[in-house]
Amino acid sequence: LTFDDAGRRLSAYTQYLLPVLDFTCKTSLTVIQDVTVTKLGVSSTEDKSKIDTVEYVSSSSVSDLRTTTTLKAKQEILLSAGPYGSPKLLLQSGIGPMEDLTRKGIDNVADLPVGKRTQLRSSVSAVGRYSGRPLAKFANTSLLNKKAERQFLAGEGGPIAVAVAGTIGKRDKSGYHSSTWGRVGSPDEPYLSLYCLLNPVGFGNLTIADDADSFADPIVHTDLLGHPEDFNEALKCVEEVRGIIRDGFPEDFGMVEFAPSDMNPTEDWVASSCGTGWHFVGGSAVGSVVGSDFKLLGGITGVR
Repeated sequence: LTFDDAGRRLSAYTQYLLPVLDFTCKTSLTVIQDVTVTKLGVSSTEDKSKIDTVEYVSSSSVSDLRTTTTLKAKQEILLSAGPYGSPKLLLQSGIGPMEDLTRKGIDNVADLPVGKRTQLRSSVSAVGRYSGRPLAKFANTSLLNKKAERQFLAGEGGPIAVAVAGTIGKRDKSGYHSSTWGRVGSPDEPYLSLYCLLNPVGFGNLTIADDADSFADPIVHTDLLGHPEDFNEALKCVEEVRGIIRDGFPEDFGMVEFAPSDMNPTEDWVASSCGTGWHFVGGSAVGSVVGSDFKLLGGITGVR
């Protein structure tokens, strides 16, 4: 979490948007809240390649979801709905694989491989438990004081946080090592979790539901560790961090391996416990969907 010297939470809104709303863009920038963009469109009946409209509905109440409002761009539309939202909106707007969109009943505006080669970093780990040293309170418990913690747990809001990573470092081109004192679900117990955050070789994909519901989540197939090279790299990395737990601490630390153990083969552990280090990419890939200037390819203009 990012705070200023007075302990106030900082965000993209407070640091970037709010200053220009009050000053340089006070008369030229309008922020519309509580809406959901449903489609990018074309207003011209002659030039079907220039996208210049944005359709949205108010999402503040169910009764407003059927009323569409359309904005027309004078110059350009900037699409910034995130790694999942941006490709989803392109697909809803008819920009994507022609065969897929036609099957879903969506008119194809541009045949581009939107969502076809996505990647998501996998996360595998080994866990140790120690008994010879005091619990590392600074890393294992809330980063905030007890009052803030009680407020959060009582459902009264406010921020709360725990240390996500004590260390992180590059392993090699295959990814990163990371560590944290504690383990998921047990922040106040004497555990050490060592992670492998791996750069994938294989690909997944993203698409939208057949009914093209604007409010439905996109359908994401991560295929984590589906490529043999990714699975083998995960096995190798887990054995590396297991070695640290077994042999990397002084005897008086009392560190013993918790998971995987000799009772749980590494292959089974990796397959059953693999998670993600996030960093989803490729839904609107540079080079195949957008150019180096982030403008759409396929002869489409007006959007970047």
